[in-house]
Amino acid sequence: MHGVLGAGHNLRSLAKKLSDARSDYRFVLIDLRYHGKSVGAPPPHRLESCVDDLLDLADELGQAPRVVIGHSLGGKVALGYGKRQETATPGYRTSTEQSRAALRQVWTLDSDPGAQDPGGHHQVQQVVGALLSHRGPFNTREEAVSALLGAGHSSGLANWLVTSLDRKPDGYHWRFELDHIVELLKDYFALDYWPYLEQVARQGLASGVLYELLVADQSDRWSGSMKDRAALLAQDPADPRRGRVQVHTLPNSGHWVHVDNPEGLLQILLDHMV
Repeated sequence: MHGVLGAGHNLRSLAKKLSDARSDYRFVLIDLRYHGKSVGAPPPHRLESCVDDLLDLADELGQAPRVVIGHSLGGKVALGYGKRQETATPGYRTSTEQSRAALRQVWTLDSDPGAQDPGGHHQVQQVVGALLSHRGPFNTREEAVSALLGAGHSSGLANWLVTSLDRKPDGYHWRFELDHIVELLKDYFALDYWPYLEQVARQGLASGVLYELLVADQSDRWSGSMKDRAALLAQDPADPRRGRVQVHTLPNSGHWVHVDNPEGLLQILLDHMV
């Protein structure tokens, strides 16, 4: 699963390489709700609704996932899916026993598990603000790029964002549903999965799902205290070789792990996927 303002195809190269190396797996690239082709989803605009979408997809495919991998926003959705499978969350749809039994591992790729106070300085908030100010339609893709450059964003980011433009009779429109994404982001920043991960690490839960937290060494999304907190979760007194929560550091990479160090990311996944 991709991050905010992305789409499933962002991770296509990674999935192809994983598939080549692990032919026992079938990989599914997902457009999270309000992104890509997953538009028109009803409220509530929350991460738990994204988890519901995964359960619906598993029903549609007739097969629940053994491993769930998510980058950034997608990583927090992956944690929500893992928690839903391991605990009875009041007020939310539960999965079948077969679906719960299928899940073995959850990966988060440079995804902060905790609640955040992003403020206006956070890159995601700045990008969303620029898109809300420049909703289109645009006469050309170049016009949209110019608008984003004028808002202070990099050429690389602007050119990536315009891959999410659709051409319509009156010009180019953003494919994602911005107003709903704003609501989704509020929930994303408010949710805190640290207590759940601490429960998993210290007490254990019946299903034994493994949680793999990948941190990019040059990421701006993890503070030193957060890395220390994650490292404590990875220490299992009963089995120092393998706890329920593990932390993996990806060298030479910022937040965009699949772009900055794709081969390093691939190797970590292949070394530790169940």
